[in-house]
Amino acid sequence: MRKQSAIVGASIFQVAAGAGLVNAESRPNIVFILADDMGWSDPGFLGGDIDTPNINRLAQQGTLFTRFYNHAKCTPSRSSLLTGVHFHRQTAGHVVDQFCGVTTIAKELKSAGYYTVCSGKWHVPDQPTDWGFDRYFGLLQGAANHFDPCGTLQLDPRCYMRQEYALNGEPVVPDGNTFYSTDAYTQYALDFLNERPANQPFFLYLAYTAPHWPLQAPEELIQKYADKYTNGWDRLRSNRYEQLLKCGIFSSEWKLSPRDPDVVDWEKWPQKDDAARCMAVHAAMVDRMDQQIGRVLDYLEQIGELDNTLICFTSDNGVSAELLYDRTPERPAGTADSFRLLPLGFCNAVTTPFIKYKTWNSNGGVCSPLVVCWPGRVAAGRIDDIPLNILDFFPTFLAVAGAEYPQGLRPLDGQNILPGLTGQGARSAPKPMFFQMKYGRHVDQKAVLDWPWKAWFDSTNGWKLFRLDQDPTEVNDLATAHPEVLKKLLDRYQKFDAAAILDQETYYTNNAQKQQAE
Repeated sequence: MRKQSAIVGASIFQVAAGAGLVNAESRPNIVFILADDMGWSDPGFLGGDIDTPNINRLAQQGTLFTRFYNHAKCTPSRSSLLTGVHFHRQTAGHVVDQFCGVTTIAKELKSAGYYTVCSGKWHVPDQPTDWGFDRYFGLLQGAANHFDPCGTLQLDPRCYMRQEYALNGEPVVPDGNTFYSTDAYTQYALDFLNERPANQPFFLYLAYTAPHWPLQAPEELIQKYADKYTNGWDRLRSNRYEQLLKCGIFSSEWKLSPRDPDVVDWEKWPQKDDAARCMAVHAAMVDRMDQQIGRVLDYLEQIGELDNTLICFTSDNGVSAELLYDRTPERPAGTADSFRLLPLGFCNAVTTPFIKYKTWNSNGGVCSPLVVCWPGRVAAGRIDDIPLNILDFFPTFLAVAGAEYPQGLRPLDGQNILPGLTGQGARSAPKPMFFQMKYGRHVDQKAVLDWPWKAWFDSTNGWKLFRLDQDPTEVNDLATAHPEVLKKLLDRYQKFDAAAILDQETYYTNNAQKQQAE
């Protein structure tokens, strides 16, 4: 979160101000890698304690963005990424039950001549092959057993009734004898890329389910971390904060957020061995994901496409603290016959330096580290603190491909950030960002960010106001000191909310009328 360094390198493209790319000699491939419920300070390049050499490599060869914003939960983030339209304009709450009046980035890239591949978690309407992907393998719902996805130990029926896998639009039952989700998603992605027509650029959306619950990983990898977390979550949180300071990513002027008041002091926690084991499994899942990302990078290098590929890595939201789904507390975490979740204390630690978690609109829920690597085009080894939004990828990828957004659809909510990535053109000022979450015990979460001010509401504490350039961990509530700023942000949010609701009603009504006419 320090100031950006000078941009080095240049783009092979000529970028017209406010427009896309022209005179492209060779359109690049695009690879978007999405972790699932990863903690903000989990990756090794942030000074963390988990081995992630391949993600570190992307960070060293690309740019790390420390102020990247998602939409706090799986489905809202994924729908916003794929459609470029804020999920609240498609549905109220947290579930997008259908795509209305939108297209997807896969459809538009396919129309522009790209070979499109999706592997991993979908968790939005229909199937990937219905929305522009040439090839797909993965989980249509939000979570499943990582070893035995269609086996006997399934999710709490209050969460998901079934787990469905698909291969190119058809149902498929993965082999539970050889299956591990992270490995399978990678292998299918590489197999699909091997089917690519010669000389055709490709778009790969690789959506892992790691480290989403249930906590499960190969035992030999769990043992690698068996003794690493026995000092507990308080020590881990302190260590990670110190590493962020040493890396120059976080300023010593910014305070570490207070420990979650619901977290028990580690010394008073009665089940230390069990909790440390859960954290070791979480680390092993991130480690295994990194190993598989390494396979993708090796493949790109082998086929001579690594330098011609724009690669993005991030997470869909913060770490999950949905503890009500911990179904087998009597069993050790990690095995195929267990269904365990990360204890709240370790959730608080992997969220360092922020507060709160997935589903919350605090920075612990809506912030993820973002790495963008594009050799020779995006500066290497740079740390950038410009605010970015998950909605920005759609218009940016269109610009990379030299494609145009179709007319007659809902306008995109993000902006093309390519000039800022490559240094070819002026960096656009960040657009206001809006967040909303209606889910579980966090009945009503919402926020509006107009940089550097952020107003954040939850049903317990009401509206708070923070100035994020001075207080990114949201420690100092300035609502009383700056009521005029808060009012301005609330007015802006209410206008967005009212317009989004009207947008929903219009499209749902038009869709119903269309279906009735047919």
